[in-house]
Amino acid sequence: MENKNPIFNIEYVIPNSSNSTDRMGFVYLLDKVTQLEKMQSICTESQLKHSDSSATPLWLKYSLSIQEASDYFGIGIGRLRHIICVNPNADFVLEIGAHVRIKRQLFEQYLNRAGTV
Repeated sequence: MENKNPIFNIEYVIPNSSNSTDRMGFVYLLDKVTQLEKMQSICTESQLKHSDSSATPLWLKYSLSIQEASDYFGIGIGRLRHIICVNPNADFVLEIGAHVRIKRQLFEQYLNRAGTV
């Protein structure tokens, strides 16, 4: 993938440079810029994918991922994982293969009964 912008052209930026260190430094920076552009496009695609307006709101979902539960309940991911480890057979824990989900309403009831978390 070649960039047509003249600023990314090594001959444009360093036209008469005989110093190979300058050229190598520029190539390194150009490579980093290219990597950042790729990462930005991936992040933008991911944000668009996750910000789908037809997504079900968290308060209507039956079960939540650890991240969703953290956002919904305001409890850190580490603390949620600890609660699950301490209560592996609790009724609010739902295991789907290797993934753990939290049953929203049952976890709310657990939090209502709990004095501290």
